[in-house]
Amino acid sequence: MSGTAPHQMPGYSEGWPSSAPPTQPPAPRAAPGYSPGRVASIIGGVMLVLAGLVALGGGGTLLWADLGARHGGYLTVAAADYRTGGYAMTSDKVTLWGNGHLWYQTSLIGDVRVTVTAADPATAVFVGIAPADAAQAYLAGTHHSTLTHLSGGRDTVVDHPGAAPAVAPDRSSIWTVSATGTGTQTLTWPSRDGTWMVVVMNADGSAPVSAHIDVGITAPSLGWISVTLFVVAAIFTAAGILLIAIPMGRVTREHTMSALKHGR
Repeated sequence: MSGTAPHQMPGYSEGWPSSAPPTQPPAPRAAPGYSPGRVASIIGGVMLVLAGLVALGGGGTLLWADLGARHGGYLTVAAADYRTGGYAMTSDKVTLWGNGHLWYQTSLIGDVRVTVTAADPATAVFVGIAPADAAQAYLAGTHHSTLTHLSGGRDTVVDHPGAAPAVAPDRSSIWTVSATGTGTQTLTWPSRDGTWMVVVMNADGSAPVSAHIDVGITAPSLGWISVTLFVVAAIFTAAGILLIAIPMGRVTREHTMSALKHGR
């Protein structure tokens, strides 16, 4: 009808309403750089590379010892001139356990060789290995000296005052293995379970005792240990390089992309 305003639907303006939501601006991209996670990855990689270098050095040292430092198949663990005013020189107690307990000890040590040369070539010497309790009982009340830390390079002599032994060493039955005579005396012994002691004396049981003592072991597992260390070194080094290279490569790519974008 004339004079009447056209009817309008409430809530609508002119034209059809749009159903599309308003456009959101894109989230800003993080600036290229080293995030805490990337820094942690690089630090971890450096630590692994350092550990790999340590393992590599250890493997190289053991391989050199296995291939180049043996004398007659034995590695020397102690060698020096020793003297005591008493009637005997002994080692510390040495405890070995195998057969499913601490099997690696006997695997690492293997056979033991003890070489003794008297300072006076005319003096007959005695060297023996016995169970520690038996050796201590034999030397009870006897003036003797204990050599400690032989394999650690910090030799210490502990003196035990007393008198002469009751019997000469070669007349005692306590020894698991022994050697006696003039000149250089050598005994070899396959290491086995128990607590042991090495004893060096003059053959007649007299004092003082002065001799050059050399102790060696076969160390049959040394080669395998060195190979294992080489493998560990390779794994650690490779993993460390990846942990360093991946975040650094990503940062480099991000910087390159940012430079190209701003260059346009």
